[in-house]
Amino acid sequence: MKKFLFTVWTAFSVPFRQLTSQDIKALAVCMLLSTVFWLSVTLSKTYSTSYTLHIRLLSQVHPVQVEIKGSGWSLLRLSFRPLLDTLAFTLPSDVDVLPARRLLPIIKQHFPDDLEITIISPENIILYEPSRLTTKKIRLLPPTEQINELLCDSCYIASAPTVEPSHLIVEGKSEKIKLLPDTLVLPLYALSINEDFDISYRSRQLISQKDIQLQPDAVRLHFRVGYFQQITLQLPVELKDFPEKGHWQIHPSKVKVQLSGKAEDLEALKTSPRAIQAWVSFEESSSRDSLRVQVTTSLNGIQIKAITPSQVKLLQP
Repeated sequence: MKKFLFTVWTAFSVPFRQLTSQDIKALAVCMLLSTVFWLSVTLSKTYSTSYTLHIRLLSQVHPVQVEIKGSGWSLLRLSFRPLLDTLAFTLPSDVDVLPARRLLPIIKQHFPDDLEITIISPENIILYEPSRLTTKKIRLLPPTEQINELLCDSCYIASAPTVEPSHLIVEGKSEKIKLLPDTLVLPLYALSINEDFDISYRSRQLISQKDIQLQPDAVRLHFRVGYFQQITLQLPVELKDFPEKGHWQIHPSKVKVQLSGKAEDLEALKTSPRAIQAWVSFEESSSRDSLRVQVTTSLNGIQIKAITPSQVKLLQP
C-alpha cells in the first residue's frame, strides 16, 4: 500500500519539479484571479438567513423570529457588525397589541437598507401584565344569514331570532381575554329548520380556550318559522264616488278574492273587515256597461291573486 501511494505521489509531482520560478508565479496569479472571480460570483447571489431577535417592551422580553434576505456581500458586511440581539423602545400607554406590520418598520431602522427583513413569527405581540385577571362581555348574535339560506320558498321568519342571554361573560388572564372577539355569531349546525326552532349551545362550544371561566354555561337560540298561505274571501262590492248611492245597484253584489301572504296578515284580514275592500269607480260608469272591480288593502305583504268575477254590471236607477 505504501509503495502504491509513493508511486502516485511521484507521478503527480513530476510535472511541478520541472517548473521554473516564473512558471510558479504565473500559476499563483492565475489561481488568485480565479479565486477572486469565484468569490465575486458567489457573493453576488441572494441568500437568506434567520435568527431570533428579542424585543423589550414594558419590562417584558418577546422573542421575534426574523428572516434576513440579501446579497452575499450585504450579509458578509452584516457579519462584521456587532450582533443585534435585543431591541428596546417605548409605545403609547393605550397600545395593548403590537401587530407585526407596525413592528417591522422599527426593526428595519436597525439594518442596512439593502437588506430585506421579514417577520416570521409571531403575527402579534401581546402586551400584558402576567398576573392580572380581567373580564369581558361578548355580544352573541343569531346566524341570520344561515337561517335565511335554510328557509324554503314558502317560508319566512315569523319571529325574529333571539339569543338568551344576549352576552357571554368571560374571565381570565388579560393576554388571553384580549384575543377574544367583541361579538360572536352563533354557529348553525342544523341542515333544516322546523316551525318552532329552539336550540341550546354549551358555552364551551363557542369559546374553546383553556383557563377561561365562562358564564352562563349555556345559551339558547329561538325563532319561529311561518308559511305563506292562500285564502279566498267573499267581499261586497262598494260604490266609489257614486252620487246618491242608494239609487244604484250592481250585479253581482259580491266577489270572491283570492289572497296570498303571511299567515298572521291573512288572519288579520278576517278580524278587520275594513282592512280590505272591493269597489268600482263612478268614472267608468258613463262609457261602460260593465265595471272593473278593484281590491285594495291596508296591510303590506298581501298579494291579490284573483278576483272572481273581475267585472260587474251596473244597473241603472
